[in-house]
Amino acid sequence: MSERKVLEDSIETFSFMSNGHGVKISEVEVTFDPETFKMHEDAKTREEIEGRWKAICSKNSRIYNKSKFRLDNLHYKDSSVKLDVGLTDYKDLQGTNLTESSANLVDHSKEDGRRFKKLSQAIGVGGWVITSDKKSFFIENATWKGEQGGKLDRPGGHPEPEDACTDCGQSDETKLSSDQVLKELFLSEQKEIRDEINIPLEIQGEPELLGAVFNLDMGGRIGLEFRIDVDLTSDQVLQHYKKGDQKEADESTGLVFFDLDQVHSFDQSILSRLTPHATGSLRFLRDIVKNSK
Repeated sequence: MSERKVLEDSIETFSFMSNGHGVKISEVEVTFDPETFKMHEDAKTREEIEGRWKAICSKNSRIYNKSKFRLDNLHYKDSSVKLDVGLTDYKDLQGTNLTESSANLVDHSKEDGRRFKKLSQAIGVGGWVITSDKKSFFIENATWKGEQGGKLDRPGGHPEPEDACTDCGQSDETKLSSDQVLKELFLSEQKEIRDEINIPLEIQGEPELLGAVFNLDMGGRIGLEFRIDVDLTSDQVLQHYKKGDQKEADESTGLVFFDLDQVHSFDQSILSRLTPHATGSLRFLRDIVKNSK
């Protein structure tokens, strides 16, 4: 790509791609330090977070707090990526990034990830599944999902400290190694594709990390974007999805398939329904298609 960082409207994208491909896990380094890379807060911010959380919980019985990984900063040099990662939780995400006043917490004197030191910056993941007949798809979010209900999105979610602990037999998430956190960052997108679309891990290709998307309307809310190839046709993917026995079947209502050649010519009926992170991530998918010709 000619430019690593691009700003379009309120969506900032940072690409890790070269010649239409992202970086593999062997080209990424994580520094995990919960103390150094935690969110900065004062007593006023904490009071506002707790008040907002109490109000949200009173209106939604399905909501609950859970630890998340936090992105403090990212670094890209010579086709390698370094990620500085700490811990946060869903409560702090709701009380910082997802508030109408999130922009007030951004430090505009900084240019990199440290702009967002006063925000949760819980790491989200999303990805483009590419089928053997050169198609991909959007998922249609269930309306109950609140923030992005009814929108079109790529499969995704959050890497989970709890899952990383389970996978490595660790009981204390603050004691996870940097390599264990890195593994969860990549594996989490594959697990989301399994749990949302019903595509088993063993028939998914190795993930490529394409880049990062920052939604500046939400205080720089971060999504790491992946590409995963599957040895299935689009019809076979749909058959897997329609079985309906996947763990997160209730989170979506359908799949919208498209030929990869369409990514430069979506009409407004599609573009207007995309989540902000899906909109930003289209930049990476278009680069994949451009370099595949």
